[in-house]
Amino acid sequence: RAEVNSYYDGMESGLIVRRDGEIMDVEGAFYEDDDVLLGAWAKAFRKDRTRPQINRIRRQSYDKRQSVWKSDPSGMLEKCAQAGALRKCFPNTLSKLYIEGEIQDGDVIDAEFTQPAAIPDAIEQAPATKSRRQ
Repeated sequence: RAEVNSYYDGMESGLIVRRDGEIMDVEGAFYEDDDVLLGAWAKAFRKDRTRPQINRIRRQSYDKRQSVWKSDPSGMLEKCAQAGALRKCFPNTLSKLYIEGEIQDGDVIDAEFTQPAAIPDAIEQAPATKSRRQ
């Protein structure tokens, strides 16, 4: 949904790791064997705003060591950080949409939002200008 919005201007994301005693941000979902995976971050950009929406998440808040989290914790963390950044960037169209990795067994999710209705792109955008092709 963000990619089809005319105000979407890309995203940057990665992991938060402890490497050699120092906490650092790395791009992407790759980390070294000696790194301690602490969390993830994402920045979502809009063309009509000067600053990105940033989301930083902690591993222990999301990783319940189930299913894909066991085999790909870095990928799952990065996806969750991206989803949160996009919800902050486009609150009118994405505020109650969640990806599977963000929902844990036992979480109560409002059924109204599990299959969202189509929301016009215009809700997130400023009023359109007249087309030059009239």
